[in-house]
Amino acid sequence: MKSFPTEQIKLAVFDIDDTLLPRGRSVLSSPTKKAIHQLHENGIITIPATGRGSYNTPVEIIDVLKPPFLITINGHIVLKHDKIIWSAAINRQVISELCAFCFSHHLSLIYKTRDSYQHVLEASLDKSANRELSSKDIYGCFLIPPPNFPIALLADQFPTLVFTKGGNGYDVYGSDADKSFGIELVLKQLNLNWKNVLCFGDAENDLPMIQKAGLGVAMGNACGSLKVAANAVCGSADDDGIADFLNQLLGHKIKNKK
Repeated sequence: MKSFPTEQIKLAVFDIDDTLLPRGRSVLSSPTKKAIHQLHENGIITIPATGRGSYNTPVEIIDVLKPPFLITINGHIVLKHDKIIWSAAINRQVISELCAFCFSHHLSLIYKTRDSYQHVLEASLDKSANRELSSKDIYGCFLIPPPNFPIALLADQFPTLVFTKGGNGYDVYGSDADKSFGIELVLKQLNLNWKNVLCFGDAENDLPMIQKAGLGVAMGNACGSLKVAANAVCGSADDDGIADFLNQLLGHKIKNKK
């Protein structure tokens, strides 16, 4: 990290849950806010890349990051100033088959549409009436299996979908896009490249962007595969890991600016 040329950082990309925010929280800590402000003072653009939709991205994230772009639903919707510049819905037949599989195996399933989460199946209840396919395009799902469910069954059954562990379940999205795909669209808009990117993440769905970034940083609470792939590991989300890392990384640069 000490030898990384900080002057080449032009874009900082943040996952949200268990990265910018400890899971369950919606307010950024004061040290994290200050560190992001320091990025802005140094002319660095900050954006989120999340499995969430824009509709449930905390308002404070937008207020603090001031992002010109939003990468949402694992790269399946990319927005510029609240307008969609790219999107990729999942094939409706695939979604229908996934829903049927989840129903037969008692798996909870949530659809991610353009503007809402739709609870489709609840494993603890018989809600067969909810198996009807949403009339809206579906850009991703969140699946909650019972303990020790062999997730490989799903990967084998649905080769065009990606299943990545996160929280108490699995993010589900098409293999044609991910967070790194969304970042590449943003880089083209900004006339930048991956060497200019600083990324923070914690989960399997962050792996492609962490691998491609000029400086990919895994949280202290990140999964093992992300820590192995990252250029550096910072503290956990609960302990202001991002703030501490940025203060160390950019401290010299900020002092020189002053």
